[in-house]
Amino acid sequence: MKARSTELHAARAMDELDEEAGGGPDPEAEELENWASEAYEIVHKPRLQGLEEEADIGAVLLLARAGYDPRAVADMVSRVSKAVLRDAGNPFSSMDYQKRIDAARAAASLFTARDARNPERFQQLMAQ
Repeated sequence: MKARSTELHAARAMDELDEEAGGGPDPEAEELENWASEAYEIVHKPRLQGLEEEADIGAVLLLARAGYDPRAVADMVSRVSKAVLRDAGNPFSSMDYQKRIDAARAAASLFTARDARNPERFQQLMAQ
């Protein structure tokens, strides 16, 4: 997201520079820029999906080792997906969240669920 944010900030800065220089939007340049953005998404989307799934499985492992319910990762991904999908402009809106949820559930099924959510302890640790 940080890289994407930098890319968007740079694009806005270039638009402002074009405006100040007196040049209007160049239709050919805009078309080329749109094409390049689409190509970037096509190439990087599968890689980003894989990295997110890997991170989710790592979170499952960390929760299980800490004694928390590892099924909470799938719940969290589900909540994130609902928030992201409400924002059509979000660069993660094209991600396959169901695939991430299914992978997190499959990983969590390898551990004995302890149903330990302990929100008080979590809040205490976050406050430190």
